[in-house]
Parts: sequence; C-alpha cells; structure tokens
Amino acid sequence: MLKLQFTRIMKSFSRPVATGYNIDQEGLALVYTNENGVAKVRPSSGVAGEKYAGVAVSQAQIPGTLCAIDPFMGNGSTTIQLTRGNLVAGQVAIQIKGTGFLTEAAAAAPGNFAVDLVTGVVTLDAANAGTALAPVEISAIYKYVPTMQEAINAQGQVVGGGGITAATYYGIVGLITEGDVATDYFDVTDDWTQTEGPVYLGPNGMFTLKSGGTELKGANVIAAPATPNGSFFGAFLVLNFGPYSGA
Repeated sequence: MLKLQFTRIMKSFSRPVATGYNIDQEGLALVYTNENGVAKVRPSSGVAGEKYAGVAVSQAQIPGTLCAIDPFMGNGSTTIQLTRGNLVAGQVAIQIKGTGFLTEAAAAAPGNFAVDLVTGVVTLDAANAGTALAPVEISAIYKYVPTMQEAINAQGQVVGGGGITAATYYGIVGLITEGDVATDYFDVTDDWTQTEGPVYLGPNGMFTLKSGGTELKGANVIAAPATPNGSFFGAFLVLNFGPYSGA
C-alpha cells in the first residue's frame, strides 16, 4: 500500500507481469525476470542477484495487511495488549527505549519477547517491563490482517470492476523508478530510525535493512515508519530512489 500524501513520483513506466504472479497491491518491491527473452517483473524474493525494477503503482486496492505502531509505558506488567490481533508471523517488533529491539521467541526472557499472533498479547520478561518507580517507554510495531471494515477505512472501497487491476486483467503493472515512495512493504523488525541505508530487497516484495538480497545503492531512508495524520491508517516507510537505484 502506498501513502500518496508522502509519495512524489519523478519517473515511472510500466512492465508486463511475470507469468504466475498477481501484483494486486501498490508499494511492492519488484524485480526483473527473463521470460522467453522478454523482461517481466515480479515481487522480490530477497535472494542475491535479483535485478531491481521499481515500486509497484497501479490503482488503490483494499489492503490484505496493514501496519500499526502502539506506544506503551512499561510500569512493571509483563503483558501488554496490542490494539489489534490477527498478526502476521515474523512481522512483530518490540522496542524498549534505551535498550533497543527485543527478539521474538517462544517464551519471554531478557532480550526476548513472546507474542500470541491471534490475540495480540505480548509477554515480556520482567527485566524489560520497567517498574512503577522507573517506567520504560515501549513501542510495538507490527503487521496484521485487517477486518474488511478496517481495510476499507484505510484505503476506501475497491475500484470499479470488482477490484480487478490492470496487473491482473492485462498483465501490466506500473513502476515507480525515481522519487519519494511511502510504502508499508518494509520489514518491521529492522530499526529504520538509526540509518539512511543501505536498503536491500527482502522477501515477498519487502524492503529491508538485512543484507542477503540485492542492495539498492541509490535508495535512501527519508522517514522512518510512523503513523501519519490524515484519512489513511497505517505506518509507512518513506524511501527516496535516485536515478541509479538498482544493484
């Protein structure tokens, strides 16, 4: 999903979609694939050697996932209730101010947290929970599967034609190749507040700070994920893509 309020498109064009792929959301990181001598695009996989093509842009669709940021003040309780449930596995992060990011695990321990993906209940170790006399600031950033009403609130109703996009019907998708892009396709377990990059291609069309995938040498972090004011809900990462943002 793109946040158009913070997106500035300087250059864009279109490419055919690779066979077997359905690019039904904006904001995805797309890469090239050669199909019988024709350059087509698909979401990135986060493996080495992928050739970056651009960020998907099409028409607004009801999102399948949304991103949220919940602030808490830890005063000794080892459990916190996120505002939403139905969380996306591997896309829940807990940050303790002054300590940093905790690692998700099966059970809470110093440096770790546990989470119930269905209910959104997070369990902390007492060492990370603060006390009444010495509270700590806790930030939870996570992705979740919205209800239909939450999704409509975030993006509005689907477009005419039952939500069928050009990428689906014609096999063509738009690409943003230069400009500022506000997207929610980013890895929430990365600390985007501490760096301008480097930015890498991740799995499932996500952008990440974890190496392993192709480095986007012309991409810079403009704004770390935040929940903006406005009619849209969600948290977005703003990246700038220069003229040479590929490998």
